[in-house]
Amino acid sequence: MGDLKKKKVDYVAKTDDGEEILIESGEMSTDEQTIELLRSYMKKFYEMQVEKQKKEKGEDK
Repeated sequence: MGDLKKKKVDYVAKTDDGEEILIESGEMSTDEQTIELLRSYMKKFYEMQVEKQKKEKGEDK
């Protein structure tokens, strides 16, 4: 298990048009660090979706 922490990991996301974005590059995290990172990504995604909905509702009026 110790050798897993030495591996490099790239976190990549794809945009709607298929372009890849490098979110983070670094060494593999522990389970707790990975969970916290995912929580922060989910929170950011939620905030972006709320903003998107607000803009769409504002344009509909």
